[in-house]
Amino acid sequence: MLSHLEPYLLMPSALTPTALIERADQLAASAALRDALLGLGEVPVRIRHTPLYDAWLLPWAAGSVADLHSHDGSYGAVAAVHGVLRETVSTADGVRERIVRPGDRHGYRPGDAHRLAAGDARAVTLHLSSPPLPSGPCFSAAPLVGAGPARRTAAGITVR
Repeated sequence: MLSHLEPYLLMPSALTPTALIERADQLAASAALRDALLGLGEVPVRIRHTPLYDAWLLPWAAGSVADLHSHDGSYGAVAAVHGVLRETVSTADGVRERIVRPGDRHGYRPGDAHRLAAGDARAVTLHLSSPPLPSGPCFSAAPLVGAGPARRTAAGITVR
């Protein structure tokens, strides 16, 4: 019998949306985020990885749209860093849309689904997931191109 608890027995398996939003606030004010923004190109960049959560910066080209998706069994938070996006959220309570501006942040639970669409200018969002997603973010943002029929790319982006 153990006379004390092993440290791994004390660690939770996931952080709640509220705890992830708190970490998003801390990261948004950090030098790590500022440094990552300086070198941010067109692909997502992981800025934090721990056994409990990971954090990714996702660049969005003007007009890019992600398909409605969930994040498997992970809790999560999204924070807008730059630019304006429209988010469609589907939960057990229904579907709603909201405009996401810099400084806005929202949490989600396993089973919730959302879709993000960039406005007329480039945008950057910060995504946290707990537990970490096994393959990182499920998409990379790509612009809508042309006026042809919609098709889904391998990365999960709707391209027109």
